[in-house]
Amino acid sequence: RAQLVQSAQHVQLVWRRRLGGVRRNVEVWDQILMVRSMVLTPTEDAESWIKMASLCRKSGKLRLSENILSNLLCQQEGVAEGAAEDRRRQSVYAECHLDLEDVLQMRNADPRTTYAFLKHVWESGNQEDAFRGMKRFVLMVEGGRSGDVGGLAEDPSGATALLARCYLKLGQWQREILDWSAPKVPDKEEVSVVIESFRSAIQLENKWHKAWHWWALVNFDVVNQTEMARVAGASTSSSSSSALPPAASSGTPAATGQVADASSEEISRRDAAVSAAVQGFFQAIAHGNGANLQNTLRLLTLWFKFAGSIPELEATLSKGFDTISIDTWLQVIPQILARIHSPSFVVRRLILQLLSAVGKKHPQALVYPLTVAAKSQHMGRVSAAKSIMKTMQQHSATLVEQAELVSVE
Repeated sequence: RAQLVQSAQHVQLVWRRRLGGVRRNVEVWDQILMVRSMVLTPTEDAESWIKMASLCRKSGKLRLSENILSNLLCQQEGVAEGAAEDRRRQSVYAECHLDLEDVLQMRNADPRTTYAFLKHVWESGNQEDAFRGMKRFVLMVEGGRSGDVGGLAEDPSGATALLARCYLKLGQWQREILDWSAPKVPDKEEVSVVIESFRSAIQLENKWHKAWHWWALVNFDVVNQTEMARVAGASTSSSSSSALPPAASSGTPAATGQVADASSEEISRRDAAVSAAVQGFFQAIAHGNGANLQNTLRLLTLWFKFAGSIPELEATLSKGFDTISIDTWLQVIPQILARIHSPSFVVRRLILQLLSAVGKKHPQALVYPLTVAAKSQHMGRVSAAKSIMKTMQQHSATLVEQAELVSVE
């Protein structure tokens, strides 16, 4: 008996892996899952059907997604209550509608299915209901890890992963609900709530690149909005001052002090967000499956703009260089080389440090663009390029000599 169960689990695992390699098309998945349903009930193959519902949702087939999830929830609840075999084998495509309140009251359904249902509710346009429902569901999952909700206590690692995903969705949804598009600094409390959701996800799954990415992205938003607000405020103040007579435009000492305090507070808040964003992007890149060009470009933006004005940022960047693969930088070599003559000494020093490391492992990626930079009209570029090539000569002397020869001819 035990051997049969083990063999069945192995077959299910093989089927799931094969399904993951199939083209993500609703019709293709439908044919495969319908054949498998002759052997496995939907509740026994819940993971595959949840993915099928997600595929339907992303393809715009919301009604089909709702039917799959609603029937699956009813069947899972029914299995726990000892429903008849024919009920458990009922097609998941049958017309079925459940209210969100009814779903959240189910204590025996698989929490992964409930989570998928909440995502469906959000995609259906009921954002506020989905957001409130997710907050309630988070409390249920937290309680279920030590109690008896959907078998969560029996799978601690699975419950932790699910809770991390719930917190991530909470943060994503709240960020979308809040209006951060206007050129104004987002409200502190609003930002702190969103960041706290992503921080909770990171604490639960500290090697999950998505949690780090979103945490960094929110801080990046704060930096951008703060800078936009400062530029807009400076422009408005300049216009107002020029429109007033000299006596009125000078302002009182008290008013001037209040503006300075507000500006100082904004700068401190921005600097903290810059450091957090840099750390988050490094972690997201380090734990991601592949190089993320957008995250790398955002990282470069923060580096080039703020490394010279935020003292602690140099140490954060230098430490971050050691946490990610050196190959990550190959796709942004042109952007880095464009800044080798930066007026900021800290930025230049970090660039030389990084390019020296890149040149040691991938000299062929740097040698030609450096020889071009060494012939620039800008003396700062020439000096920086020759400094890096001199470092490269220690381990790739022949390559550097050949590149210089070709550039001369």
